[in-house]
Amino acid sequence: MFLLAYLVNPFSVLQNRSQDLLFTESSVSEQITLVTIDETSLESIGQWPWPRERFAELIRSAESADVIGIDVNFAEPSRLGEGDDDQLASTLKNADVPVVFSAQITEDGVAKPLKKFTDSAKIGFTNIIVDSDGVVRRTVKRQNGVNSFSFQITQTYLRENNTQTQSTASGQTRIHYYDSEGYPTVSFSELLSNDVPDQLIQDRILIVGATASDLRPHYNTPVGSMRPPQLHANMTDMFIAGDYFWQSQFLNGFIILLLAFAGVFIAWLARRFWVMLVTAGALGGLYFGITLTVFELNILLGIFYPLVGLLGGVVITAVYKYFVVLREEAVLEESYKTLSELLQNLTEGVVLLDSNDNVVASNVVARNAVTGATGLTFDQLKDTLTEHLDFHDVCKQVRKNGGKQSVRDIKLKDGTYYQLIFSAISPEDTDVLSDGGIIIVFHDMTQEKELARVREDFTSMMVHELRSPLDAVKKMSNHLNERDVAQEKKEKYLSLISNNASQVLTLVNDLLDISKIEAGKFELRKEPTDIEKLISDRVDFYEPLSEDRKLSWEVAEDVPETVTLDPDRINQVMNNILSNAIKFTDETEGEVSVHVTARHPQELQEVDSIKVHWFDTGEAEVTNTDYVIFDIGDNGAGIPEEDINELFDKFKQFEAAAKTEKAGTGLGLAIVKGIIQQHDGIIGVASQEGEGTHFLVALPTDSD
Repeated sequence: MFLLAYLVNPFSVLQNRSQDLLFTESSVSEQITLVTIDETSLESIGQWPWPRERFAELIRSAESADVIGIDVNFAEPSRLGEGDDDQLASTLKNADVPVVFSAQITEDGVAKPLKKFTDSAKIGFTNIIVDSDGVVRRTVKRQNGVNSFSFQITQTYLRENNTQTQSTASGQTRIHYYDSEGYPTVSFSELLSNDVPDQLIQDRILIVGATASDLRPHYNTPVGSMRPPQLHANMTDMFIAGDYFWQSQFLNGFIILLLAFAGVFIAWLARRFWVMLVTAGALGGLYFGITLTVFELNILLGIFYPLVGLLGGVVITAVYKYFVVLREEAVLEESYKTLSELLQNLTEGVVLLDSNDNVVASNVVARNAVTGATGLTFDQLKDTLTEHLDFHDVCKQVRKNGGKQSVRDIKLKDGTYYQLIFSAISPEDTDVLSDGGIIIVFHDMTQEKELARVREDFTSMMVHELRSPLDAVKKMSNHLNERDVAQEKKEKYLSLISNNASQVLTLVNDLLDISKIEAGKFELRKEPTDIEKLISDRVDFYEPLSEDRKLSWEVAEDVPETVTLDPDRINQVMNNILSNAIKFTDETEGEVSVHVTARHPQELQEVDSIKVHWFDTGEAEVTNTDYVIFDIGDNGAGIPEEDINELFDKFKQFEAAAKTEKAGTGLGLAIVKGIIQQHDGIIGVASQEGEGTHFLVALPTDSD
């Protein structure tokens, strides 16, 4: 927390002001002269901006200097024309004194002076770092591969005097301010008129910059208000002397953590309050002494946040120790509340009995299973369960022998099948229940029984569907092995063998398809498909099989000519639905129709005044995509309302199979739903007993 506060620095003013107290002004060096663009110069030379020729005159007038630093923006061409720029460029090229121009670092890079100037002069950026309280305390040597203005002046000066240059390592440093009023200052106009003593120019660093209030702002510093030339003079003096301070965020962060942990350690071990305060005060005083010592070595450590970290560690730990008991009680209360909520939200029913057969706790599932009321007593529990087991005996055996006992297939008042699990509770398990307590768990096994029934139905179906054709194949094969079989019968037997083998293969393929759909491995091979040809081919195929039934089809004019889909799989869908429609309509008066329209499923809620039940087969039904809808209708017996919701479930036709010889395996419509889902489509049914059935297949026209 304290480290985060240091990084976010919400008390930056206090942090900075505490360090400001350590700094005092020093005497300026005798190496720098300020050349100011002041009000007097503006009156003498004229309105700003000045011709570049004036700066060329200044450079020629100050060629005895060691370095000239000009803090003026020359990034744009002169308003007087290219000739004005050429005069300054020529002067720079022929000058005996090195010149450093200022530049600005922007989001787009470095805004340098014109190239014709930088060919003969050096540059340095003048970006000044202002803290959140409006005070300039820090500077940098180098940023984005460019030296700062004052550091570039320093490096150039040291080279001119054959002195080793400074390291160009980047990073911020605290400015060591000198006496800002102590720098010799001359105006720009005075220098042009040669009205300046030679000792203020010769072998000196000249820093040229604006001090006129209309041109440049002033900056607040820990030692007072300064104009830009004064700031650059202070920073240049500091760089030349190497008298700048080093500080590290990482080191300060480490110290904050160290003192915060020290405060925690002191408060945790101290048994008396005054011992804790004295120890923390001694440690704080020791750190302050270390801070003063390393300050003399030009190492600047934080003062405010480290001491806040120490004090905060002590206070927080002391408060924690004071409230630890209350917190533990609150935790226990919350744990009890959580366990109670957990018990009530369990999907299994739970009843807790103590050794005296009192119901200590029960949840909603258990109460609904036993009484359906809000409360539950032992007598109610006993009366309900005694119909299915010897309740007293089971409880007695569990208490006597420990462990668990289980009783299955108990159907209670809510119509649900339960498995009851009785478990003994020992004193080591809980402080609430004494020895002899019992937990009774009501495990809902209705779904398990349903799954068992489905498995039995599946096994029965597989035996029936496979045994009959395989038995026929075996018998026909035996007949073919007989020597005196007539050719006509051989052909008949071979046809029967082929038909029964195809029946087995169809069943196997259906099982493979449904398993792939459920495993998410069902693949489509989509291609642009002619809708009219697809429908006509299917109707032509089934027309010979329809006997005297009437088959018709129609594709609306607004239906796209082609739709991207898997034609083989959509044929499989049409085969399943059309074969069912033919199978369950009257042989002489039956009518089967296929209509294709371009509509959105939400627009189609009724067919022939019969409500459409749309089935969720994915996210397609909530999109704004365009659709084509295949309506396969018949005038058969229809489907009961209560059976429609289970129409596309696997094996749901087994009960109906007992009433008709026309029922199939119960896989066809499940596969249909899976194929439509893979196409991001929707399937619907409109049916009413005695009124026929309509299967509606909606496919998106822009399916990828």
